[in-house]
Formats: sequence, C-alpha cells, structure tokens
Amino acid sequence: MDRKARAAADLQLFVQRYGRKARSRLDPNDRTYDRRVEQRVKRMKAEQLDALLRNGEDA
Repeated sequence: MDRKARAAADLQLFVQRYGRKARSRLDPNDRTYDRRVEQRVKRMKAEQLDALLRNGEDA
C-alpha cells in the first residue's frame, strides 16, 4: 500500500470513529480514535484534506 492510500485509509477510519454518535444512555464513551491522525488532520491544508476524504472521486 503506498503512502497516499495509507493516509486516506487512516483518515477514513478516523472520520468514521470520530463522527459516530453515541446513543443516549445506551453507549458508553468508549469510542477511540488515533490522536496522531487527529493532529495530522488539524495541520493539513483544506485542499489536501478534501482530496484524501474524496480518495480520488471526481467532484
């Protein structure tokens, strides 16, 4: 797996875990995600983040 594909896969997993909503009173606060990916996302340019999220899709 090349570096760009790995970054896209890491980002997709991060977004899936980070954005998951807890059901009130049913789910514990046990949703974990990679803090290193979070820091990389915060430092990325918007265009780079958009390209990784789209993962090659045409807009």
